Amino acid sequence: TWLLRRMDPEIAQLFRTASEMLMRVVEEEGEESNPTYVVNAARAYLQLNEPQDALRTVDRGLAVFPEAANLWSEKGTIHNRLQQTDEAVAALERAMEINPELPNVRARMGNYLVQAGRLNDGLPYLRQAIQAGEQTADQVATTIFADAHSNGIRDNQDLEYGIQQIELAKNEFEVSTELRQQLDFWHGYAIFQQAIRR
Repeated sequence: TWLLRRMDPEIAQLFRTASEMLMRVVEEEGEESNPTYVVNAARAYLQLNEPQDALRTVDRGLAVFPEAANLWSEKGTIHNRLQQTDEAVAALERAMEINPELPNVRARMGNYLVQAGRLNDGLPYLRQAIQAGEQTADQVATTIFADAHSNGIRDNQDLEYGIQQIELAKNEFEVSTELRQQLDFWHGYAIFQQAIRR
């Protein structure tokens, strides 16, 4: 990001110092402090593109606040940034156990799994996201279409996969007319490409 490219080393050190100071407050005051301090400390490391330090920071915070849903949620974000999808989902599941009303947690789990190429694992979470009002059917179908396009249709990589995913998006969810037309177009395009390759 722009911040990472332009950050002066002295400013980066200020981020690290601020993060460590927040964690000292948390560890000295214990439960009298605020779990949001830990989230802010971890995000400072994420701004520096230092996710391992962010993860260590959240783990330190969880030692003080083991039932803080926002810390578990942040841990999920960090694991996802580290491409540790199973750990990310497990952290978000724990966050949801603590606070079932946590915003967008189901959608995040589903999207993390889709981004990792595990659409079938992500689908139950995406369905739950629709039921919980976290995402619309169009948003979920668009996520599935993006996966179909990126991993199937683009450059004719795996047309069969792309076709199956588009059919899933079309048939599984009640999408808007506009999105259905877009999905129909790409479905037809993929079938045509598949036919001329045979």
